[in-house]
Amino acid sequence: MIAEMRINGKPTEPKIIKETENGLACKGTMVTATILSTTNYFRLPNDIFNLDLCAGEIAVYAFILRMENRRTYTCFPSYKTIGRALKMSKNTVAKYVHSLEEKKLIELEQTLFTDKNGNKRNGNLNYKVLPISVAMQEFYDRQLANSELK
Repeated sequence: MIAEMRINGKPTEPKIIKETENGLACKGTMVTATILSTTNYFRLPNDIFNLDLCAGEIAVYAFILRMENRRTYTCFPSYKTIGRALKMSKNTVAKYVHSLEEKKLIELEQTLFTDKNGNKRNGNLNYKVLPISVAMQEFYDRQLANSELK
């Protein structure tokens, strides 16, 4: 079991601990442990901080990563859902989403649905998270093109 440990109120390194019937085993010290979840997290690539993204772009990208299906690398939250989670307007979210698409971090696909009257309507965008290496290569290509212009 993974836990956050405190000895005499001071945090120590997370360690593997063993529970006993009477609680945690310890030798005369006050030990409190908080169980850390091993499934409720997602990974954010380190290279994301090397792409000259603004804080809003990083936040939107992180939210999309949080929502993605780990098998298909896709998700389809609305601008409103993203905005509500990040305390941004729909227009601001749209601006950052299209910026992430330009920087090759995600691909967007329009979806359609049929309403109960049989009319076809626009649905949420389908986001496909691209490998970070694609965005890094695009970033390097832009930098090279900008340096050649000077």
